[in-house]
This record gives sequence, structure tokens and C-alpha cells, in this order.
Amino acid sequence: MSIVLACDLGSTNLRVALVGPDGQVRHAVTIAAGGDADEVDARLWREGFIAAVDRLAAAAGGEFDAVAALAISSLTRTQVFLGADQEPLRPAITWRDTRAQKWMERIRSLLPAAHPEAAQLTAFHPLARLAWLACEEPETARQLHAVIEPKDYLNLWLTGECTIDPVGSARLLAGQEALEGLGYDDRIVSRVVEPGTAVGGVRAGLPNAFGRLAGRPVFAMGNDTWASVVGLGALRDGYAYNLSGTTEVLGVVSKTRAAAEGLLTVDWRGGLTQLGGPSQTGADSLTWLMSLIGEGGTEALEAVLAGPRDPQPLLFLPYLSGERTPHWGPGATGGFRRPQPPPRSGRLRPCRARGHRLPQPAGPRAGRDGDRTEGQRGPLWRRRGGEHGLGTDQGGYLRPSRGGGRKSGTGDSRSGHRRPDRIGAVQKPGGRAGGSGPCAPPLRAAPRSRGAL
Repeated sequence: MSIVLACDLGSTNLRVALVGPDGQVRHAVTIAAGGDADEVDARLWREGFIAAVDRLAAAAGGEFDAVAALAISSLTRTQVFLGADQEPLRPAITWRDTRAQKWMERIRSLLPAAHPEAAQLTAFHPLARLAWLACEEPETARQLHAVIEPKDYLNLWLTGECTIDPVGSARLLAGQEALEGLGYDDRIVSRVVEPGTAVGGVRAGLPNAFGRLAGRPVFAMGNDTWASVVGLGALRDGYAYNLSGTTEVLGVVSKTRAAAEGLLTVDWRGGLTQLGGPSQTGADSLTWLMSLIGEGGTEALEAVLAGPRDPQPLLFLPYLSGERTPHWGPGATGGFRRPQPPPRSGRLRPCRARGHRLPQPAGPRAGRDGDRTEGQRGPLWRRRGGEHGLGTDQGGYLRPSRGGGRKSGTGDSRSGHRRPDRIGAVQKPGGRAGGSGPCAPPLRAAPRSRGAL
């Protein structure tokens, strides 16, 4: 009987399972992944992978020897930087990191405005992370031989083959021509292997349970979103998906290529294009909210959820960290308001939250009227960024209203409004970039040897 050893490396958890030919999971193990941070040592993912598979092998007994192949998917928009020895040169930069934000003006100059990838350039783009590396850690940039994703790093450890796939590394491949302007040669782009294609066989001599899998083929997979959509049976023309986890991701799959502001257009192979992206409503939004108000992490959240419910729900617009900010804008910030004073205890009670999407951070370019509700078109909404010491480019407040809340943008939207009590304002710095000053143009790393993995 043929069994596949499947692995899903996520931000929160690392899962491994034995899946039978009927698609049923026969054994599974979940451990903490340790990836919910701006930087992660990729070797910790490898160690976690080994530990999880050891536990899986112990649970499966002799059935583990029936494994015929391995397949790994993982979190994406996360770069692992490898040296000539195929080991990480520095911690991986994960999907949530915003350090490249201060370089964006120059990063955008690397591609012509008409270039198809120009509109996709944000602080989360691999070119942005490579630009940051060239400017802030030039010695590391000189030693760079490959930039891959977490699943590719595990595949490399298993097989000795350094590869990427065209789905998970779509943005890197699309912007490849800009690498020279950063001082890199294009050999840092590894061999491309289509999802579902064998990368290589498990090397002999690997430790622990992997010693029992020598020679088994390891198949390339796309990123975690792609793999989930395949599993749902939604990788077909005209289908939509909604994946809810640490991050909620929504998208549509079509034979017709389309684009929309704030969403990602990715070739998902087989003539299909995906248009979608992360929302602000995944489970991590609650963890983020708890940390924002200084009430701790998961344990504090569980305690609050177990407490009494506030009959007057809080309305809030969460500008979250990392890629989940509106339109990938890490400089966006927001505030909290409620229509009555907070409870005497001062604790923020869990509630049924209703989020209102802002097409862009509030201010002079607050978004097109067609994208907003009628009440959002008025001067009150547009002025929210300027009140209470917030600049107009720093975000807006969602204000509950009475009477005048449905006024159009042509009138005074403040008419009939009851001024709500302010819970607080949030002003989150736009980036975490290090270094002592700007990288003089052109953005170039010092010359490096042209060897490749």
C-alpha cells in the first residue's frame, strides 16, 4: 500500500501526516512551528520537522515503512538566504516583516512603471527584502548563493537539491530582471520545478526516522494556499476559495487573468490564474488585538474569551501587522472607538466585531467613492485622520453614529452624530528597517563570486 508523508509548515504549527491512497489521514502529529515572528532561524524549522516525523514514525509503527513519497507545503512570502554551503546566512525574513518599507521609493525605481511586476512591489516583495539585505547587510549579500522559501529549504535538506517552484516563488521570478540593479547575479534564482514534479530522492544517512526513507522521492509543492486549494478541489476555472487560519486568505481561480488593487495575481499553472490575498479577519487578528492593548498573548486571549460578553459590541478597524494591512501598506494605522464609555473594569471585552474595509489608508486619497459605504464619503470620515493628533496619512477611525450616519458626501456628515467616547488611538511605525542611513543609489551589493548551488 502506498502512503505519502505530507508536511504543512505554517506560521503557528508544523503538521506531518501519513496519507493513504484513499486520501484518509492515517496518522498525524502537530507541533509548534515557531515561525510567528519577523525573523526565524530556518534551522529551527528543520529541527522541528525531524522531531515531528520521529513522533509520527513512533505512532505509525511498521506502517511508516510503507511511505512511498514525501510532499511539503509551507508558509510563503518568506525568504531563506543560503550561502555556498547550502546553510542559512542569517534568519529567514517572514511574511509579516516590514523592514524594507523605507526603501520602497528606490525599490520601485528598479522596474519601469509599465513593467507587469511594478504594481506588485511592496515591502513584502522578495526584491524589497533583497534590497534591504544589499543595503543593510552587504557582507551577507556578497555571500548569497540562493534565496528560497521554507518548504524549499526542507526539500534541500532531504534531497540535496536546491529548487523553487513557480507558484511560491512567482514574485521573485517575475522581478528577476531587477536583480542586477541590486548587485546580485541571477544565479541566486534556483532551478524551477513544477508542483507535482519530483525534486529528488531522500538522501541516505539522514538522522532518526528519515534513515528509513532513503531513496523515496520528494515532490515539489506550491505554497500553503495553493496546496489547500488543491485539497479543496477548487483548483479549477470559475471556483473561489476561503481559507481561514492564522491568516484568512480569499481568492478566485480563473482561466482569465485579472488584477485588482491590493490583491495578488499569480499564475497557478495549468492555464489558471489566482486573484486573491489575505484579509484582516484571520485568527491572528485576536492575538494581535490582545498584544496591542497589553493583555498578553494566547493565554490572556483564552481567559478573556471565557469571560462575560459585552452587550454593546466594539466596532473596530484593525490595521494589523505585516501583510494583512490594507493594500500591503505597513505604514497604515488605526484607532478604536465605541459609542459609550468602556466598562468600569477597563478590560476590553470580547465581542462580535464588524470590520469596515478601507480601500486605502484614510486621508487625501481615502479611496474611491464606489468602494465605500454612503456614510464613508462625507467630510467626517475624511477628517478622522487629522483629529486627535493623527496626520491625514496615518489612518482613520470608524465612528458609530446616530441620525446622520447615512448622509451623503455632499452634506455635513457630523449633523445628528453623537460624539463617541474615545477608547484609544494606535500609531504603528511604518517599518522596522535597521541601518544608519539610506543606501546610496544605485542599490548595489559589493561584487561577489558568481558560484551557484
